[in-house]
Amino acid sequence: MLTFLSLLGCFGTAVIVSGQSCPDYLDYSKAYHPPFSGGRYNLSYQRPSEACRTFISPSVEDTITRLNSSITDRDLFRLFQNSFPNTLDTAIKWKGYAAGTDEELTFVITGDMYGVHQIKSLQTSETC
Repeated sequence: MLTFLSLLGCFGTAVIVSGQSCPDYLDYSKAYHPPFSGGRYNLSYQRPSEACRTFISPSVEDTITRLNSSITDRDLFRLFQNSFPNTLDTAIKWKGYAAGTDEELTFVITGDMYGVHQIKSLQTSETC
């Protein structure tokens, strides 16, 4: 997970969102949501609404937008669109700093395990 979070630093500024009236993603993901992909399998859009995402990275959103024209298979693009940002959309529950330090901390829910991953000043020049 530390590798993922280090990679996360490559995507620049991010925003943590608090969704107080949002459905639990486990329940949300069991239903079909438009718009559908329009491909052979007509796949559902499974990302939570922006207000219900737990973490928003403009760089990740830009990557999805950019790849929309590169991935011509509509079902394959929908799989990418749903899965690439999934951890950010659903599992980042807190981001902040350790008391009295500049040590950055992120609380990530990974399945049934809770973990606090410490990241000391994401040094994107060394990891990207």
